[in-house]
Amino acid sequence: MLDALPPQDLALRATISIVAIGTAITSLESLYLQRDFRAGGIFCWRILQTRSLIEAKGPIARLLDHLMQGPVFTGLVASEGAAAIGLLFTGSCNACSLAVLTLIVLSLLIRHSRAPYGLDGSDQMSLLLFVSLWLRSIQPSNPWVGELCLWFIGLQSCLAYGSAGVAKLFSATWRRGEAVAMITKTECYGLSSFADALERHPLLSRSITWGVVAFECTFPAALFLGSRGCIIFLSLGLMFHLANAAVMGLNSFVWSFTATYPAIAYCSARVQWTLHRAW
Repeated sequence: MLDALPPQDLALRATISIVAIGTAITSLESLYLQRDFRAGGIFCWRILQTRSLIEAKGPIARLLDHLMQGPVFTGLVASEGAAAIGLLFTGSCNACSLAVLTLIVLSLLIRHSRAPYGLDGSDQMSLLLFVSLWLRSIQPSNPWVGELCLWFIGLQSCLAYGSAGVAKLFSATWRRGEAVAMITKTECYGLSSFADALERHPLLSRSITWGVVAFECTFPAALFLGSRGCIIFLSLGLMFHLANAAVMGLNSFVWSFTATYPAIAYCSARVQWTLHRAW
């Protein structure tokens, strides 16, 4: 029976809380950068809508003109942040949470369409998390829906880490141990003091680069190594994302990916519980 497992609600609640905090922060950042969405900004709608005829002309274009610029878009971003904060108090098993999650999912879809350039894995993971939680909130009292939700989130996270690590193995720059040093020298993701330190210590640079590859490639093993092994991998993951936030400015990854950790912990416990029952 599912009630013999670690509590689903605790894992789901932790996931919701973490991703909600991250979304609220992202919304505040978007509000602070509203000048970039105005006429003449890098995300000026009059320029972006030339991507397709549907967005440039016709009734759909007129609707998008209303949604994608001015006070309506600003209000949408603000509502997304407020809804994310509201999730911290509404719980995950009531009609209110379903309405709040619906608002957040729609807002994320519109915001991603409004500013499609520069989106990264954290944006995709956040959207995936909210869609999964929204589907679960349709039938919150069904434990099997919660089970499927947690497994989907956990396996998706493991796939994201594992595929990222395998992809790096196909890069000669990563295999030579030079990738991290090169990244830290860039304008967007660089930190000069850290880059200088890696340049002075090439062995350290290669060790960090291969450490990242090894961590990502082996991360799915967290599901099968028991509670201690899982905690070790999740702790390494947290330190990995905090380091990326400090060095590369990728703060959104801290929230979107660690929000999957409660699901991974639950799935790991589920595997151990199943093996124990089988024995």
